[in-house]
Amino acid sequence: MAAIDRPTTLLGRLIRRVRRSATELTWSILAAALALHVGMSWLALIIFGEGDIASASVFPYYYLTTATTVGYGDFSPATTGARNIAAFWIMPGAVLLFTAVIGKIIQAITDRWTKAMKGREDYSDLEGHVVVFGWQGDRTRRLMDLLLAEDEAAAKGIVLVSQVLEDNPMPDRISFIRVDALSSTGAVQRSGVAQAEVALIVGADDDTTLAAALAVGALPNPPRIIAYFQTSGPAALLRSYCPTAEAQESLSTELMARSACDPGAARLQQMMLSSLEGPTQYSFIVPEGIAATDCAKALTALKRSCNATLLGLSAKGSDDLHMNPTSDTPINAGDRLYYIAARRLEQAEIAEALG
Repeated sequence: MAAIDRPTTLLGRLIRRVRRSATELTWSILAAALALHVGMSWLALIIFGEGDIASASVFPYYYLTTATTVGYGDFSPATTGARNIAAFWIMPGAVLLFTAVIGKIIQAITDRWTKAMKGREDYSDLEGHVVVFGWQGDRTRRLMDLLLAEDEAAAKGIVLVSQVLEDNPMPDRISFIRVDALSSTGAVQRSGVAQAEVALIVGADDDTTLAAALAVGALPNPPRIIAYFQTSGPAALLRSYCPTAEAQESLSTELMARSACDPGAARLQQMMLSSLEGPTQYSFIVPEGIAATDCAKALTALKRSCNATLLGLSAKGSDDLHMNPTSDTPINAGDRLYYIAARRLEQAEIAEALG
């Protein structure tokens, strides 16, 4: 039995070795070897008088069934010389080359999946997406869940940039790149942040966050930057260098104080900002063609037509935000209005309410 199994064992080892070696071959070398073997096999069959098998309609079928070791038996060489060629040249060569091609394809698929999973992919060709710099465990995962709950952000795609993660923490939902530093040139280029719509930066500490925010802000046409800081110093420094950046400071202390005086205040803030539960805060830009109005009329119209509550506004071309504006505060096309509602309003609903 051992003598019978030995050829099979040797063939199996040979095939496994060819499969491993296939990963080191380039596609051009593999294609040249395949073309050479096919051409010589076809020529040999013609020389030995196997015109039927060597015909254009039969030879590809014969070669493939031989390479895949299917061997239906409907076509086989009739002469002794052709049989020897088939046994010692066509069959082993076709099998080895077929195995090499399959191994190359499997390796390419594995490399592509591993490349994306391990953060070695390049997303510099993306446009209009969201880039998140930094990973802080459950806090960042919560941020991802909130972003993915927004249909608009989820549709545009999210790229996570991290220097601490080894693998993509949410492989079926976001893209991922691993970098040595959040502020590195590789992080900026591979994330495609230059063409992104917004960059969210939540570094492990304020220094890391500031460095990454400044690197993004130094781009010729930077995206909208939102950076989270634990203290006010780095936040003020970022605003001085990038006036358009939104430097968010931790409000945990303020919320604790507010809840002490007004029970449930922290819970209210959480519900207003969460897109996963309850009415949520949104905003829209007043469409062009809408006649000028004021906050009292807009408040009534939005509540009556859309069950939405106006919270504040930012005038067109201004960074100033007016919360709870007075009734006679004017509203014009291009202004951004902030409101709370059960869902994001459609443009048609907004135009109908304010029109």
